[in-house]
Amino acid sequence: MSTAIENMISMRRVCRNGRAVLLAIAFVAIGTNGRADADALSDGAKNYKPYVVEHIGIALAGARKLQAAVKAGDAKAAQAAWVESRKGWEAMEPVTAEYFGNLDKHVDAWPDAKQGYHAIEAALFSGKLEGLGEPVNMLIANLNKFEQR
Repeated sequence: MSTAIENMISMRRVCRNGRAVLLAIAFVAIGTNGRADADALSDGAKNYKPYVVEHIGIALAGARKLQAAVKAGDAKAAQAAWVESRKGWEAMEPVTAEYFGNLDKHVDAWPDAKQGYHAIEAALFSGKLEGLGEPVNMLIANLNKFEQR
């Protein structure tokens, strides 16, 4: 075999082995980052749960204030309480719709607005407190169900 042919064969082996080494390095890097990403995702989920629990508490507290204000006939206090409660719900909404869809349909029905926040909102911000007692009670009952899960 000529020296030129031997050099070509050697170069092919080096290139193939070089590619193999590069691929091995890439797979190790991807595997390491994949584990790191999975760990980060797991940590994020663990850290997100207390956030959700905190905000369901905010939503419930606001809904209870809303209930008291509706009973007292205080529209301004009821509107402020609705906003407070709604902020708590909005903060955790990525979880509610995805993982608790059945409850979400009762609490955050849209676009029909026949129940939950939007039904209450439609009447409340048009200044009508009459008839809101039962929708607010149902909202609190559904928020309680969510909190228990």
